[in-house]
Amino acid sequence: TAAVYSASKAGLHLFTEALRVQMAGSPVHVLEAVMPLVDTPMTRGRGTAKMAPDEAARVLMAALAAGRSHVYVGRARA
Repeated sequence: TAAVYSASKAGLHLFTEALRVQMAGSPVHVLEAVMPLVDTPMTRGRGTAKMAPDEAARVLMAALAAGRSHVYVGRARA
């Protein structure tokens, strides 16, 4: 499963890059976010060092406001 997960993340990265090129010159801003484990119902029972959803949203909104194209959130920065 690690191979499928890694390949999926790589595919999403390349998709995001291609979408950014296609949207250049339009009002659409493409932000690629690499997220840590966020404490949501989907992650219930998985891990203990989860990021609070409101903190994850704050970081994403700040990256959008700054016009960034990539953001590594929380522990994903490591």
